[in-house]
Amino acid sequence: MSPEDTTAYDVLLERIETVRDDAREIKSSVKCLDQNYRAFREEYTRGHVQVESSIERAHERIDENEEAIGNLRKAVEPLVPTYKVLLWIGGALGTSVLVLIWMLITGQVQLLF
Repeated sequence: MSPEDTTAYDVLLERIETVRDDAREIKSSVKCLDQNYRAFREEYTRGHVQVESSIERAHERIDENEEAIGNLRKAVEPLVPTYKVLLWIGGALGTSVLVLIWMLITGQVQLLF
């Protein structure tokens, strides 16, 4: 072999070794990616189950709250007319007290003891 052939052969061997090293690195990276993907999938599955469970409990609480709100609404409905009557009476009494105080201040009425 000539010196030029030997140099070309050495360069070719060096490039082949570089390609082998790169292939080993890629193979190692792919294995690592596969392990990471499996770990991610397991973690995602656990998290998904927790989220589904949480959603189910939230729906149950919402249903319970809607039922409680309905019961409260039924309990309060009869009190609304009573509230309106008491509000009107309170307004009338409050107004009469304010008028009496005004009349006392202006001297239109006197209290005798």
